[in-house]
Amino acid sequence: VFDDNQDIKLMMEYMIILGDGSMTVGTEESPFQHNAEIEMHGHQQSIELPMYGAKTIAVRHGTVDMHGKPVTPAWCELGETAEKGSSTIIIKQETNWKVGDEIAISSSSFAPEEHEYNKITSISFNSGTTTIGLEVPLLYKHISTETTANGRTIKAAAKIGHLTRNVKLRGNVNKSHLEMVDACPQTFDPDQFATQTCFQGRYGEELDSDQFGSQIMFHAAEMGTREVHGRLENVEVTWAGQA
Repeated sequence: VFDDNQDIKLMMEYMIILGDGSMTVGTEESPFQHNAEIEMHGHQQSIELPMYGAKTIAVRHGTVDMHGKPVTPAWCELGETAEKGSSTIIIKQETNWKVGDEIAISSSSFAPEEHEYNKITSISFNSGTTTIGLEVPLLYKHISTETTANGRTIKAAAKIGHLTRNVKLRGNVNKSHLEMVDACPQTFDPDQFATQTCFQGRYGEELDSDQFGSQIMFHAAEMGTREVHGRLENVEVTWAGQA
C-alpha cells in the first residue's frame, strides 16, 4: 500500500502478486492525492518470469488498485479556432487542469501529423470559459466552427486531451536503443487504396525505440476463478507495451 502522506517513486524490474496479495495506490473511494510513480526497468535481454516475461507487474492471484486524482474534463473540444502561431487556446468550460500539465491537440485536417503536444503555462477562467497559455506556439491551425444546414447545427472542432496524472506507470527508456526517424518526404495519404511510400515517419518525425516497455499482466492459474482483479483510473501510462 502506497503511503498517501508523501510523494513516492518506486523503481523495479518485476513484481509478482500471489496468494491473494495486492498493490494499492489509492482506492475508488479515496484516490491517491500525492504523486506516485512506478518505473519499470528492463530490456530485451532481461531474464524473464515464466509466462509473464520481463519489465512486468504479474498478477497471478490478487489485486492491483491504482487510482489517481480525477481530472475534469479528461478531454474536450476547442472552443474557438486557434491560428498557427498562437500561444493560447480557449475551451468553453472550466477545468481543474494545472500549470505544467501536458495536453494533446488533435489535427483539424486529413493530415494526422498536424496533431500537437504542448504544456500549459497559464490558466484563466471567465464565465465558464478557460483560456490556456501554451509553452510552444501552435505549429498548425486548429478549428472550432458551427454550421447550420436544414435546421440542424453541425459542429466541427479539434479535440483537446489532458495527459498528465498524479499516478504514473512507465517503462524506463533505454537511450542506447533510441533512434530519430525523419519525417516521410511525402504527406501520408489516408485513402485505403493509396500507395504509401513510407512506413516509419509517415506521421512526421518520430522517435524509434526498442519497443520494450512496461506491462501489467493479469493471468490467473485457472479461467473463471476470479482470482485476479485490476482497477485503474486516472493513471498516466507511458513507454508501455512490448512488440
